[in-house]
Amino acid sequence: MRNAQRSNAAQRPRSRYMPRHFEQHDGAALQALMQQHPLTTLVTPSADGITADHFPLQYRH
Repeated sequence: MRNAQRSNAAQRPRSRYMPRHFEQHDGAALQALMQQHPLTTLVTPSADGITADHFPLQYRH
């Protein structure tokens, strides 16, 4: 039963919780942030644990 639960959980789309006080809708502010800090970290859970990968940010308008 436990393996079936894991399989079903892997197939469901995941969403993330975003508190309103962290929301940013100002494109200029987002562009400035990405220019000042052009590297981000994507943290992903997996069967083997958590992985962290670094990605450059590039803003195109």
